[in-house]
Amino acid sequence: MDNHQSVNTVSAAAPWRSLRAVPVRTTRQFLAISFFVFSQFLSQPGQAQSVTVVTDPAGFYLFALPSNSDTIVSIPFTRPADFVGQIASVTGNVISVAGSVNWSSNQYVYSAGIQSNTYYVFINTGPGVGIHYPITNNTANSLNLDLGGANLTNVSAGASLAIIPFWTLGTALPLGGGILDSPTPGARATEILIPDLAGVGTNLSASRVYYHWNGSWRSVGQGAAVEDDVVLRRDSYFIVRQNFASNAVLTTFGAVPMRTQQVLLATAAATKRDNSVALARPAQQTLTGSGLFESGAFNASSATNARTDELLVFDNSLGQKNKTPAAVYYYWSNAWRQVGAGTNDVGSTPVFVPGVGVIVRKNATIGAPTYQWVNSPNY
Repeated sequence: MDNHQSVNTVSAAAPWRSLRAVPVRTTRQFLAISFFVFSQFLSQPGQAQSVTVVTDPAGFYLFALPSNSDTIVSIPFTRPADFVGQIASVTGNVISVAGSVNWSSNQYVYSAGIQSNTYYVFINTGPGVGIHYPITNNTANSLNLDLGGANLTNVSAGASLAIIPFWTLGTALPLGGGILDSPTPGARATEILIPDLAGVGTNLSASRVYYHWNGSWRSVGQGAAVEDDVVLRRDSYFIVRQNFASNAVLTTFGAVPMRTQQVLLATAAATKRDNSVALARPAQQTLTGSGLFESGAFNASSATNARTDELLVFDNSLGQKNKTPAAVYYYWSNAWRQVGAGTNDVGSTPVFVPGVGVIVRKNATIGAPTYQWVNSPNY
């Protein structure tokens, strides 16, 4: 049995702040998703007033956090969109939107103590559907994006986009429930370990460690600086480390991602490279159904003992810190296989359950290209 819990939805009458925890039930199977839809878009500062927008459904999800253990967590939801509209034009890394939106200058730019959110653009339709990039600045009707070396060649006028705030430590992991305030910086009750997403190689150590103390999130080695606004990546996971003897429950909630999404997988020219990734999905998907191989993001192996790319999966029900993979999968001879399980086709295995985080270990590749994992919803 694993410790991923069922997804539940919230009625339109229940605001975000009134969500209540329900009794935890442990199950391997995803139990149910029932959706609700608002008749119009939630009132937000950047909302275009000339159109009626239907929001994505919403829900909440419970994670069991075993005592004195690491739990690998990804948030299967997004925060509600602040704006949904249509692209008028694309030039370089700048997207202009249609209509008279009249945004304030740098309305979507993070500013410590003034604007606590970091926003990204998500492409809803068209050939570029599923990609997302952070916003670096904006004018009254245009958005400058941090492409990280990529380009917007697949994004064109007429496509729909959404502006969504990233989850942060403060918004996704408020004090309470599974998150405990530490008595001192040296006696940390709950820690959040962020994977090294820029590192090259395998079995990488965490890049940062955060803890909650005296009412705010802090970072190990950074003194008393408040870190509540630190961004949690949409397409990656984090590790919740409990350093106390009691089990806890973490509740996450938000908007259900209803569209195709893309996860970028990096490679290195001379060595294997681990990608700590996750799907923002509140429903389980099988290896075959995930599109990981079918989208061309995962390369087939030439033999069972000469594996090219590998998928490493972890067991959150195991009460342990610094966990090793519970299973390793690879693709060979037109099917998914599991290391140590012979040559059986395991493509129907529901590896991607809600809230899971995995490592995609990409083989060394000449030129170190980036691959795009295109994943579509199955609900």
